[in-house]
Amino acid sequence: MLHHFDLIVGTEEEFHIAGGSTDTLTALANVRKVSQATLVCKRGAQGCSVFEGAIPGDWQAVKLHSGVRVEVLNVLGAGDAFMSGLLRGYLNDEGWDQACRYANACGALVVSRHGCAPAMPTRRELDDYLAREQQVPRPIAMRA
Repeated sequence: MLHHFDLIVGTEEEFHIAGGSTDTLTALANVRKVSQATLVCKRGAQGCSVFEGAIPGDWQAVKLHSGVRVEVLNVLGAGDAFMSGLLRGYLNDEGWDQACRYANACGALVVSRHGCAPAMPTRRELDDYLAREQQVPRPIAMRA
């Protein structure tokens, strides 16, 4: 089935299942063996990584599109919001850096609110957020 797709998006755990390994890069390499699709691996609060060719054997060789640090109130809808942002950039040929920026911001906006569907940002809200993201207060990282 995977060989039919041009774009495959999933969490590390979803790629573990699809690729038959609990090591994410090995799982991605296994998916790559059956599909030349662009692979987007959602890496939680860290952000996401895009793989268009061969899968490297080391995370040091993988570009990380950094996530947005927010206080998480609710994870419902985060994946849907991420995908909406990613597709905005992808379908408008804005490049992976911008698509991932949209995706990570949409996911962050949704998890920082209560609810699911009502928490989805509009295009205008996303653009406003990204235009002033440096001014948005961030939670202080907790230390163990």
